[in-house]
Amino acid sequence: LRLHEHGLWVLICCDPTHEPGGKCTVPRRCHSPGKAPISRGWHLRRPTSDELERQLSRYPGANIGVRWGEVSGLVDVEPDTPEGEQLIARAIAEAELRDSEIPAYRSRRGIHRLLRYRPGLPAAVSAVRGLGELRMGGAGRGAHSVVPPSIHATGSPYAWLPGRTLWDLAAPEIPETILSLFSISTIHT
Repeated sequence: LRLHEHGLWVLICCDPTHEPGGKCTVPRRCHSPGKAPISRGWHLRRPTSDELERQLSRYPGANIGVRWGEVSGLVDVEPDTPEGEQLIARAIAEAELRDSEIPAYRSRRGIHRLLRYRPGLPAAVSAVRGLGELRMGGAGRGAHSVVPPSIHATGSPYAWLPGRTLWDLAAPEIPETILSLFSISTIHT
């Protein structure tokens, strides 16, 4: 609810303890325990705080997600590999940003950095094998990530890095150096 109050498009995701493809709270076969939004049309209509509270009461083991892009004003940059982490860290330094001043949290796979959305970014998700993913949303398409205080299907918690929550830091605008890593070279405004 605090994320919702912060202006983010929060969604409730399924419980991380079910088997892939097994019984789940989503109205379709779920192959991503803890990651699938439980509501149909989750990317079309932003839930109210009352709706979120009802869903959390009904599904107490559910995870929390955020829809990225212009609707929340943020994008999520997540490396897939240690090499991807190094490339992203270098791109941040080249943009003359301090990594410690970017809101971030840890998932099982690595660090998610939250940067301010720029108008004109392409829709949904840009992924580069060996680098990672840039989740942007937009154009009526949804892109989301699971966020703290959620739990991964392996039991590993999603956790904010110390002093790097959205309440500690304002997200800087996503720099060209990161966009170029994902082959996004033209920004239409």
